[in-house]
Amino acid sequence: MLTFRKIEMVEAVIKHGSITDAARAIGISQPALTQGIKSIEAELNITLFTRSARGLLPTAFAEPFARYAADIRSEILAAKRDLQPETHQNIHVLRVQCVPRTQLMWVDAAINLLVQRRPDLHIALTVSNTSFIANIERQNVDLSILPSDIFPKNSEFMIEPIGSVTNRFVCRADHPLAQIKNPTLEQIRNYPLVSNSIAPRHLAQFGNELGRLGTFDEATNQFVPAIIASSINFTLECLEKGDCIGMLPPEPFGQEFEDGRLVALGEGNCRLADLPTAIVCSKEFAGNVDVRDFIDCVREVALERNGFFQI
Repeated sequence: MLTFRKIEMVEAVIKHGSITDAARAIGISQPALTQGIKSIEAELNITLFTRSARGLLPTAFAEPFARYAADIRSEILAAKRDLQPETHQNIHVLRVQCVPRTQLMWVDAAINLLVQRRPDLHIALTVSNTSFIANIERQNVDLSILPSDIFPKNSEFMIEPIGSVTNRFVCRADHPLAQIKNPTLEQIRNYPLVSNSIAPRHLAQFGNELGRLGTFDEATNQFVPAIIASSINFTLECLEKGDCIGMLPPEPFGQEFEDGRLVALGEGNCRLADLPTAIVCSKEFAGNVDVRDFIDCVREVALERNGFFQI
């Protein structure tokens, strides 16, 4: 299926002449961009680019494709804005909250996509693992992207399912666990875990035998990782320098962390449960054009990436 995201991929490669630079410009991984171009070519039965010493060169099909596709995209967006009733005044600054994992997987790319389509709209992003519901109720943010498990059913909120986050245990390439094809959960417990939070369904998998992974705080009924990470970058630094292990979604990094510094462990004995994820906002903003456009961009990014990375 031809989508706005795929159109943007072709435009980026034409502009930059390189998969690496084009992927960086639109906020996706190189494998995702390569697969996206291949899927367009297969769908339309054409060749858009050829490789040369100077990089990727557009064929006779590439520029007409991008030109016609951009015109169609512009018309669809204009029609959408004109025909969709708006229940509230434009927000202009859309305040979004998400966790580091969904920022890395979907949100950064969705924001890049949105600002290209809506230069009049500014995004104020808060990356945090706490106070999702309170921030919406207090109108500190306009919408949040959060695991569905932690959201109580409430008729005052709109809930838009987006997709599922698939985490895998990750370690550095020369870690002892990396030499084991399929480590068991008991072997996993022998190493400290670096993470920002643990979902209840993951905690249930660990049971009461946490080993060196971390500790259980009975006062808050939460799992406290041995190393608390404030960001994805901090997690990656810890993984590369020490014997700790992490829990990360592999799709932003390539199917198997293709730069070779980190590896995703086999899941035969220690598969982590998927985390259903949704966008939540107050129902009074549910019909707002800015909110709907952001949701559309997140859905589009999630749909593309779910097709590229099947674990």
